[in-house]
Amino acid sequence: MSKIAVRIDSSRPIFMEADAASFGAAFLTMNADEQIGVLSEMFTQLQTNCPMQLDYIAIELEGSAHANLRSILTQILGSDAA
Repeated sequence: MSKIAVRIDSSRPIFMEADAASFGAAFLTMNADEQIGVLSEMFTQLQTNCPMQLDYIAIELEGSAHANLRSILTQILGSDAA
């Protein structure tokens, strides 16, 4: 499985940043099974640790700025996805 490797060897706090494009690029290196695993784990983490965030995501997807993504998700996952 493709992994994002991080090695920290420091006595001080380390801050890392990765934007959506970087995550997308890492996601593209994975095969379909790994991609499904990542999506599943993201959902599980949200559902377990911050279920309210799923509501915020749903509200955000309803906005006109995300109409294209909503349409794609609906086509791929069915009408229950959006």
